[in-house]
Amino acid sequence: MPKAKTPWHDDDFVYFELRSPEFEAFEGINEGGTYLVPEFKPGTYRLALDAIRAATAQDRRQRRSQLISVDTCQMFFVDKSRAAKFRQALDPTEGAWPNYPYFERLRRLVGVGFGFTVVNGDGTYVLDLSKFEWVQPAKKVRPKLAKAEPEDLYEKVARRMRTFVCERCKTEELMEPPNAGPTVLARLAKEQGWRLLPVSGPRKSWFFEAFQVVGPMCAGKSRRKPNQP
Repeated sequence: MPKAKTPWHDDDFVYFELRSPEFEAFEGINEGGTYLVPEFKPGTYRLALDAIRAATAQDRRQRRSQLISVDTCQMFFVDKSRAAKFRQALDPTEGAWPNYPYFERLRRLVGVGFGFTVVNGDGTYVLDLSKFEWVQPAKKVRPKLAKAEPEDLYEKVARRMRTFVCERCKTEELMEPPNAGPTVLARLAKEQGWRLLPVSGPRKSWFFEAFQVVGPMCAGKSRRKPNQP
């Protein structure tokens, strides 16, 4: 059995994909039957073709929700969570008889590997789920990783140094308040006008190669124009 995608059927089985524990079996526009999968797990399932049998009088009385009415000798098997979308998308003129290129396009549109098979004749059918088996796990979907929040460089300085010292004048300093922690120190540095300014190229001084710590007074001087006092 191919691993890349769900096959339609072989000489003995019809194959389809389930992502929820219920599926519907029906012939095109007819209502069809609903079946609950025991011990469900997502993936590809197969149903023996001889498990599709004509409904008896007892079936008609006791299994009304599972009866499948067929008048064009064909049957679809669709995950219940996608069945409504399948019915809305199905074009009876294209899907009236095996049209696998169209069915493949329909699978992509519906978003699940529904099954299809031809039955021996028109009438009312039921399924024997004792001949139903899981054969392949669902494709693993890699969870999307949440984007990491950009690092707060002020907190980086506060965690590593527990102080802010101006690299230009070496005199301006902001110490971490007692028992306050780096978050409070970083907030105070921002409020008081400490700047983390970019530097050109690698440097050897201090702990942070990509930027330099500049105190409020020195930062103010660098923002003044050359002819200003």
